[in-house]
Amino acid sequence: MKFKSYIKFVLAVALILFITSVVYIIEPAMRLEKTSVSYAAKRDLVQSIVVSGTVEAKAREDITVAGGQLIKKLYIEKNSIVNKGETLFEIDDNSLEMNIKSKEIELKKAELELQTARTASLQKDNAQNMLALEESELNIMKLRANIEEIKENLDVSRSMYEKGYLSKKDLEAEEYNYKKASAELELMEKEFELDKEKNEEFVLNYDKNKRNDEESLSNNMELIKLQLRELYNKAKETNTASIDGKVINLELKEGEKVNSNGPHISIYDLSELYIDIMVNQRYASYIKLGDIAEITMPGVEKNKLYGSVYSIDEVASTDPSSGRETGLKVKVQINNPDPVAKVGYKASVKLIFNSKENAVTVDYRAIVKDRDDNEFIYILKDGIANKTYVETGIKTDFDVEITKGVISGDQYIVNPSERMREKNSFRLWRYEIR
Repeated sequence: MKFKSYIKFVLAVALILFITSVVYIIEPAMRLEKTSVSYAAKRDLVQSIVVSGTVEAKAREDITVAGGQLIKKLYIEKNSIVNKGETLFEIDDNSLEMNIKSKEIELKKAELELQTARTASLQKDNAQNMLALEESELNIMKLRANIEEIKENLDVSRSMYEKGYLSKKDLEAEEYNYKKASAELELMEKEFELDKEKNEEFVLNYDKNKRNDEESLSNNMELIKLQLRELYNKAKETNTASIDGKVINLELKEGEKVNSNGPHISIYDLSELYIDIMVNQRYASYIKLGDIAEITMPGVEKNKLYGSVYSIDEVASTDPSSGRETGLKVKVQINNPDPVAKVGYKASVKLIFNSKENAVTVDYRAIVKDRDDNEFIYILKDGIANKTYVETGIKTDFDVEITKGVISGDQYIVNPSERMREKNSFRLWRYEIR
């Protein structure tokens, strides 16, 4: 009896060793891999992004005064407060009128030049060329007539030579004169054709130069017209503020002419402060009007600053910082501005666009996608890892909310290897708990 029990024990041990050896053979890679596992847990999730931006005023008005204008009266000072519609300065009317009159004279001169764009020198050159061609053509006609006369005389001389009334020497002299005249005619005709081609080219260039002159004069006239319109507009200016605000920049001096480039006056409405940021298109769809923002900026740590999304551009643009990435311009209003914060300060804006309390979460590295883009993880139970399809919610840089497929306390593989992803289930031999 004891012997039979012993035999059964030996057989049982052998069976276990056999099964173990088979598993070793079937899944040797799985045994050698050391894998991290963790537990699904409930935690509060906040989905956010951090973007840098610049503090801007609620509104800004830049005023530029035409150069050369004399500032007759200046009603403001730097850092003074102005109201919408308030007169800022006066321009000396006489100075403006003189500038307008000067430009009107320039315009009349330009119009006159445009009317006489075909210059006298070009006309003269063209007339001389035509006259030279006509003279050449007349000389050719005369030479042709002379050659005809020489040929007739040559025919008579040949007849006289045959009858013995003319010597061979005299006949050869007349033949030489005929050949010489014919060569001169051929040369003259070639030179005439060359002169004719040159004149045709001159006429083409003449028309081209005329068009270029006319275009240049026309452009100059349009520029003068533009300058004149600007002066007319300046004459009609009320020189008043269009917004309520503070004079931050003032480059005008009473009793002096305007020499520097504008803007000469900058007015800022500092009643509200905003931060302009660029949100990458990957996150742009998450941003909504009214979303909460946490704001930090160097040197302004006394009070914690908060803001909210005030506006979102309808059209995407290129991020100026990278020059490549596309996103949307977003304006964030500072809800509790600190007096220390100034326009132009750099700020870091944390946009919170989604949150959830007590969400079931796993490490973001645990999420795997199949060929159909369906998400799954490997749930570990009694040493066996099973592929489990899940539905996800909020995603942060570290955690992912699981809305279906996992409950709090489930054990899962944190970062499954490529070999593991090929299987629906497998035994996990070696792992560490995180």
